[in-house]
Amino acid sequence: MVPDFVLLLFRVGLALTRGDSRLELPDLDVTHIARLPRMNPVSWIFPNEGAQYRGDPGTRRAYTPEELETMKELPAEGDSVQLVAHLVNASDTPAPAFEGQWEIDGRAVLRVREGALEPWKRATIELPWRWANGPHTARFVADPGNLVEEACERNNELTDRTDALALQMRVTPPLYEAFRRMPNKLGSRSFEDWVQRHVRIMNHTFAACVYPQTCPEGILERVRVDDFVLMTKEEMQANQPQTMGCDGGWNFYDDHFPDWFESHISMDFKTSVDWGLIHELTHQLGIIDLYTIVVSQHWNHVRGKDGQPLWIGYGGSQPCIMSGSGVRVLPDGSTPPPLTLKVDEDGRVTAGLGLSFAAYSEHTAGGLNALLGRRRGHFGLYLLDLPEHAFVRILDNRGEPVAAARVNVHQQTPEPGPQSIPEAPSFSGATDAKGLFALGGRPFGDINPIGLNGILCFSIEARGHAEHRFLDITQFNLSSWRGETDFVATFRTGIPPEDAPPPVHNLRFEVWDGGPGGSVVLAWDAGPGTKTLSFNVYSVFAPQYHSISFQPRYEKVATVDAGTTRVSVQPPPGYAGVTDVPCFMVTAVDADGRESGHADDRELTRFVHPNGGARIERQGAGGRLARIVLLPGATVHLRESALIGKGARLCFRFRTTSDAAASIRLSVAGLGDIGIALVGRPGQALPILCHLDGLNDGRWKDIDVDLRPLLDKNAAERSATPEQARTTWNQDWIVTSLTLGRDGGLDQDSSAAVYEFEDLRVRSAD
Repeated sequence: MVPDFVLLLFRVGLALTRGDSRLELPDLDVTHIARLPRMNPVSWIFPNEGAQYRGDPGTRRAYTPEELETMKELPAEGDSVQLVAHLVNASDTPAPAFEGQWEIDGRAVLRVREGALEPWKRATIELPWRWANGPHTARFVADPGNLVEEACERNNELTDRTDALALQMRVTPPLYEAFRRMPNKLGSRSFEDWVQRHVRIMNHTFAACVYPQTCPEGILERVRVDDFVLMTKEEMQANQPQTMGCDGGWNFYDDHFPDWFESHISMDFKTSVDWGLIHELTHQLGIIDLYTIVVSQHWNHVRGKDGQPLWIGYGGSQPCIMSGSGVRVLPDGSTPPPLTLKVDEDGRVTAGLGLSFAAYSEHTAGGLNALLGRRRGHFGLYLLDLPEHAFVRILDNRGEPVAAARVNVHQQTPEPGPQSIPEAPSFSGATDAKGLFALGGRPFGDINPIGLNGILCFSIEARGHAEHRFLDITQFNLSSWRGETDFVATFRTGIPPEDAPPPVHNLRFEVWDGGPGGSVVLAWDAGPGTKTLSFNVYSVFAPQYHSISFQPRYEKVATVDAGTTRVSVQPPPGYAGVTDVPCFMVTAVDADGRESGHADDRELTRFVHPNGGARIERQGAGGRLARIVLLPGATVHLRESALIGKGARLCFRFRTTSDAAASIRLSVAGLGDIGIALVGRPGQALPILCHLDGLNDGRWKDIDVDLRPLLDKNAAERSATPEQARTTWNQDWIVTSLTLGRDGGLDQDSSAAVYEFEDLRVRSAD
């Protein structure tokens, strides 16, 4: 069988014979500038506990200070070095003799005459130089007088910063050969040109990422390609760039050949950028993925006052090329738009707002600057940059300090699964008279080098009000890089002042019509007493509101008098996990302007988000009765996530007179979607845990389903376990949503069907 890459090269060869006549010209391509001698970075050890250290990678023994003195990583001022320009005639046509010119810091220092180059032959041109510390530029230009007519004139020169970090690019021969045969949009046939374009964009991106308080001159680091090597995949995996004198590099395999090649060679060299490559090269400089500093709501083991998991996650505060997410949050509580980038055809980068590509976050930029001057081969060292002292300050809803607030601090941990928050706090205490709670100088203990323990979840209780906030290590690092010795994170909370009116209760969506132009009505019950003068209605700032810890999470959208306990609102935005995140809040206000704490918001996560023209009505005392109207194919979320441990039961009262098939769909981590048939037999291909027959005679029925054995039986049939679901609740199943759906496949009746629920709960064994 003819390999795919041979067929591709045959097709490409045919294209070249019919293509642009310029391809018949020579092409003097300056591929890279090497610096000799190459000096190996000293290896770093990643211990299971404690900080990284320099040591022998074989024995893991730490090097002594005396040994480190003898391990030279960089030339010293005045040392003799060789700068070596590598060239290739990247063409099937011979190149005539040509001149070359070396420049240092923009000044010509050497002019040379080179002989003719046969097709695809290489040449090296050396420049002896006395090493000078600091940033200097070395530039080599082939054919500086532009006397040789070439297929591509844009790859005749290369400029590197002498102190830039050295990268080694390794590529398998079939992939390299494919680049030789197919012209890119630059007009050359050069794998090296494609890589150097991305290195140039990376360096321009460094310069463009300016943050006034921490990186006023942008990222000071630069990178350069010191070596291109053809290797097999096996050779790449057996040798690391650091052992060959480089700080990092990248392996270009042909595992996905020709698909990867065909998509990348088509890049137009004007607007297309492989940001994935730049992301990975940034890892080679010791920078972590910021998606390690996030926590899914299903990985948060902290429980609320009702004993149920909070189901609140944290989405990060550093949108970034390095996979940062969430809302950009500054210490003053503001949430400015993240920095973004635009790239021109020459690889120059402009930074601003609302442009095409994500930029490096302030944290990644600061981390690169913190590592400036160090050789690489280590990871996440900049996470150790912390202020000497750290505090949180708790303010009430008037902005006044809260004394004696109880604070529990739960730290993210890699165990029992990645990026989870444990139920037990790492430490606890109370705020002082100024509302301050001391975190000390090492609130994260032994810092994980990839950030897997870099989040603190705070449980705060005072004056009958409970609230939960997050802080991540990036805010501490930024404080240190701003030169602060004391970092104070101020949480403006919903804690009420003394003598405030009691909070409202039974906050719920009274009506939610999912049809076109349908209404959404928020309702609540007033608290006891007569102190309330009015109610404030709030909406969450953004779907990722849990990333905004410093300022209140809600903004006021309405005020109504004390005689009004319902208001029309806009539907909350839909996004993954929305049923776990209350998007509204209501407080009571007295005649002196004192505002209550937050309402119990659990009911805002039950009977929500109708789709397909469904309608929800909450009726009766406290809205206990949920009346749901479904058209064929319509759905409604019944409640938030649920933890299914031993003895967990799904309990509710139910009635309907409809014959239309309907079922409760459980989305279970590790098992997928599974149904409980309420009425009829759903026609969709959905595994059914059980059928609850005889529920449509119009009378109330009490339903009590022991979920755990049903899920265990289903899992046994699939040879699945909770551990395999990677949820961090390693012995329990996680239901990420419960949805009521009417089957549209077998329904013969297209009219609306009504289903009624009371007191739907997942009850634990205790």
